[in-house]
Amino acid sequence: MRLFAALAALLLLAPLSVAQPGGDPVERLAQALELSDDQADLVAELLDPQDPGSSWTLAAELLPTLSDDQRETLFTPPQARQRRQGARRGGQRMGQGRRATRQPDPARQAVTRAARNAALELTDEQVEQLDAYEAAQREAGLAGLRDEAARAQARADLDAILSDDQMEIFEARRAIQRMMRRGLRRGARGI
Repeated sequence: MRLFAALAALLLLAPLSVAQPGGDPVERLAQALELSDDQADLVAELLDPQDPGSSWTLAAELLPTLSDDQRETLFTPPQARQRRQGARRGGQRMGQGRRATRQPDPARQAVTRAARNAALELTDEQVEQLDAYEAAQREAGLAGLRDEAARAQARADLDAILSDDQMEIFEARRAIQRMMRRGLRRGARGI
């Protein structure tokens, strides 16, 4: 009898864990990009939310497999203007306070940097330039993101460092992370 009750409880709870929004990142990407089974398998193999560098590897490996429609979906930001204008809590943008107090983990940064360098196949000169670019972007912070001229200059600086193919991987990684964050926020809010 206990075995039957345990099995019944497991069967009842299993669909809830799978169906929760924002749950499985592979499922989120597969649905958002309408991935084939092979593409979804690639995502499942390469994406590890605990590995800060896995999104770089995934972007470099998944991008060549995407159709034109999938690329368009990936590279089109979802309602970006609404998010900029949107939800505020206590006068702050959502998540802003949390990011402001969190200190970067040097080990995670090193793993991410190594994965970035490998995925983009950077030269030593490009590594130095990209490191300097990212340091300048961190220093500019949110103010730089809000200023249209600063954003245009940052894009020009990045274009001067990366080739077209490298830029596409760079942007694909950003888009993948954006999709992941959006799904996690929805899951946290219970949407």
